[in-house]
Amino acid sequence: MTSVSAKLPFDDFIKTCTPLLKIPELEQTMRERVRGIVAELLNFQPNTDSAHNLKQFLQKDENFLGILLALTNLSQENF
Repeated sequence: MTSVSAKLPFDDFIKTCTPLLKIPELEQTMRERVRGIVAELLNFQPNTDSAHNLKQFLQKDENFLGILLALTNLSQENF
């Protein structure tokens, strides 16, 4: 028996695919987003209290949680 796969919504497809087509506007948008995140990371100034640092880090930018999870290899649910 073969099972019928459900069709992925377009947004889910975009999140999971490796595009072979380069779209200049999308590439530029992603470059700018990454540059902004990197600039915020480089501007982060930690202090001696590690709990306070974590709190500040997570509040600094909405993307920093994803960075922390990637570095620790944790899912949002496990975090």
